[in-house]
Amino acid sequence: MHYHVYRWRGTATEYQRRHTYESHIDQAAFARSPVPPLKACWWLRKPAEAAAGTYNTAHDAARWLAAEYRAVADTIAVPGLWTADRQEHAARDLADGRDITWSWSLEGDRRAFASAVACSPNRWDPDAACPLRDRPRHT
Repeated sequence: MHYHVYRWRGTATEYQRRHTYESHIDQAAFARSPVPPLKACWWLRKPAEAAAGTYNTAHDAARWLAAEYRAVADTIAVPGLWTADRQEHAARDLADGRDITWSWSLEGDRRAFASAVACSPNRWDPDAACPLRDRPRHT
């Protein structure tokens, strides 16, 4: 198993507008839309270029999630939700094959999402092919 990671940042207004028409796998705009899908596992159904990275270990994918949190921490609208053991829990859940999405409402009209998705196979979408099937993985 390996893990693909994804991010999205934009306005809450854009997210709400686009999410309605682009986040479901059956919608025509789904594959090319940058907004997070309704189910984290559906990230695997988007083009490989949608991934921000690929990691061979749950620990490394969880570390990426924590870095995404730190990148927006000073602008989170409701601070103080982070706990020191959150990265550890994320690594354990990813190692168990669970997908993770963290999202934050930021100051102003901003939103941020970070997802780590288990691949080959994905527990929630076992028929999804690895988006990097013919590309090298990096750690």
